[in-house]
Amino acid sequence: MNNLKNEWNQNKKKLCFALAVTFAWGMLTHGYGFAQSAFSHDSLNEFNGSDGGNFWKIQLGRFVIPAYRAVFRTDLTLPWMIGILSLLWIGLAVYLVIRIFNMDSKLTMILTAGIFATNITVTATAATYLHDYDCDMFAMFCAVAAVYCWRFLARSGILWGAMLIVLALGIYQSYISVTVV
Repeated sequence: MNNLKNEWNQNKKKLCFALAVTFAWGMLTHGYGFAQSAFSHDSLNEFNGSDGGNFWKIQLGRFVIPAYRAVFRTDLTLPWMIGILSLLWIGLAVYLVIRIFNMDSKLTMILTAGIFATNITVTATAATYLHDYDCDMFAMFCAVAAVYCWRFLARSGILWGAMLIVLALGIYQSYISVTVV
């Protein structure tokens, strides 16, 4: 019982650390974009996703995006909300990677969060596709969570992992490569 409690406390500390470090990296890298409304590229067309944006997403095979938007945010592009949700999903993905690979070094955790929060794909998405940034980061989180389920949840992990892959594919198909890697 004591071992279980100690493990829970260690995991809680790792989760808090992963989220804090991810938010620090993310705000340093993308904070300016979250604090203002200078939309660019496709964000100009998607300021309000309900004006055809959701329909277009479904046509692209991203059928989960309207449901995601209904559950976690509105169809409006609100940079500050999208930024917070995005960094939350990235932080949770970082935590799962830390768990999958049994990382204990704080430096390794900091660098992992830095790679996740500042890589070119994430940076380009935040700069040009702000309206989809949180959705895409949720897809990345689902891809990592699928691997976590397959690794740690014994029999039921296959089913949960498969459902998470369907979610990831229904939001942004490119993040299947995260699962493969």
